[in-house]
Amino acid sequence: MTKRTKLRMEKAQLYMTKNVFNGRFVVRNILVATAAVTAVAIGVGTSFFIKESKESKKAEAEAYAKQEIVLTVPETSVLDTEGFTVLAAGLDNKTDIKANDAQMVASAESAFAGKAAATDDGILIRSSASLDAPVIGMMDKGAVADVKSKTGEWIKISSGDITGYVVESQMAYGKEGYELAEAAYQVLGVISEDDVCVRVAASMDSDQVEMADKNDKYEVDKTNTDKDWVCVTTLTTGGIGYIRAQFVRVTEGYLTAYATDDGQAVKPVATGDIEQIGTVTAEVTEDDTEASTETPKPAETSPKPASNVQPPVITQSGSVALSDADINLMAAIMTMECGGESYEGQLAVANVILNRLRSGAYGSTIADVVYAPGQFEVAGSSALEGYIASPQGSCVQAAREAASGVNNIGGMMSFGPTWALDASSLGTCIQIGNHIFY
Repeated sequence: MTKRTKLRMEKAQLYMTKNVFNGRFVVRNILVATAAVTAVAIGVGTSFFIKESKESKKAEAEAYAKQEIVLTVPETSVLDTEGFTVLAAGLDNKTDIKANDAQMVASAESAFAGKAAATDDGILIRSSASLDAPVIGMMDKGAVADVKSKTGEWIKISSGDITGYVVESQMAYGKEGYELAEAAYQVLGVISEDDVCVRVAASMDSDQVEMADKNDKYEVDKTNTDKDWVCVTTLTTGGIGYIRAQFVRVTEGYLTAYATDDGQAVKPVATGDIEQIGTVTAEVTEDDTEASTETPKPAETSPKPASNVQPPVITQSGSVALSDADINLMAAIMTMECGGESYEGQLAVANVILNRLRSGAYGSTIADVVYAPGQFEVAGSSALEGYIASPQGSCVQAAREAASGVNNIGGMMSFGPTWALDASSLGTCIQIGNHIFY
């Protein structure tokens, strides 16, 4: 052993004697040693637990992968006695789609095979695969259709009593389509007679909320409905009301397309028809209908249109590139100006805005046109911001279609209500619903 090595060992011995085995540092050294041993034990235990957890999850995944998942595939769509399309068992039996996420996705896509759902309100159905073809029906968001065939960007569909063509990009398939259909599922009550009382409670002694007439439609709360009384959302207040079951036909199902009659949309109540809730087994002791005391009004006849009033004709103009903000602003103005008009009337107002934009006389942006002084009075309304945030769906659709070049008023840039304008003094003009375009 060299002197240097011997010196180092002596120094180490001196250090251990002074700092480790010295009685003053015994407690400290024990605590340090304990902490070190504990840290090592925790590290080893954690590593073991993680390894076991990974192996357990791997085993579960392998076992799940070997399971056989049985899917309920629906039969072909059927028609009820009212002619509404009813989706078969795969959609009607919602309990089939609850097992687990993987099975839910697969079941939804299988149940919706061969079907599609509308992605927005006011989607047009045309008689053939062309923008020039007549509009024969419309679909609102979530409405369901059977897909028959595909031609380029168009698909042929059958929904409710309507068979026609829609642009494929406006429809959703698979899980997305199924979820849209589920969100639009409806339970409605259709009144079967005139002058039916809607009451505060399910009792003949309760106060009357409002009167309902034949074919009025109410949202139904099935939870609070029994064999004698149907619980509904009232039309006047939006509150809860009750109607005797024998005066209500309850319909339930998925939305379908509805026809257009002379430009006016005619919506069905729902796609399916379920058995009427409640069967009257006892004789009715108090009639819940009241005779009307109003004198029938004579039928009104529309005056013959002037020779200068022309029917609208669909043409294809140049498209206009608009942002979503532009579309929403247009649709908000349209909601306030013509939200109650037919889709054809809404499309006409959209083209008035775009014709003004093309002319350059009212500004170079949609905002310039809309807020031009003395033009759209509703542009100064405090309610406009709310409509910009949530415009009427059919107005959004009309604005987009007009921007794509679909035009039904030519180059006309003005319109007004029929009661305020003398059509004979306007030269060539077009009347659509309650508006004259010139």
